[in-house]
Amino acid sequence: MSPGRLMKSLLAVYALLVPLLGLSITGGRAAPVIDRDGSNILAAGNLRGALRIMHGTSDINASLSSTMRMTDALIQADKHFELLIMPGQPHSPEGQAQRYYNDDVRMFFLRTLQE
Repeated sequence: MSPGRLMKSLLAVYALLVPLLGLSITGGRAAPVIDRDGSNILAAGNLRGALRIMHGTSDINASLSSTMRMTDALIQADKHFELLIMPGQPHSPEGQAQRYYNDDVRMFFLRTLQE
C-alpha cells in the first residue's frame, strides 16, 4: 500500500471511529461530546471494529485513571481493543517514543485494514 493510500485509509478510519466513540471533530481534532457524565464511557458499547488506545503516563490532558475507566467500560461491554501504555510520555509522544508510536499506529492499521 502506498503512503498516500495508507494516509487516506487512516483518515477514513479515524473519521469513522470518532462518532462511534461519542466524539466530534473540532478544529481538526477529536473532542469529547458532552453527555450525562462528560465522558465516552457511555458510548463504549457502541464500538464497532478495531480500536487501539495509547496513553502516555505523563499526560496532563487525560489522566491514566480516565483511560482505565474507559478500558473497563469496553471490557464490561465485551468490546475488544488494544492498549499501548507509554511510560513517561505526554499526551503526544516525543522523540523516539513518537517514532515508536507512529510505527505502532501504521502496523495497527495495516493489520486491521487487511482483515
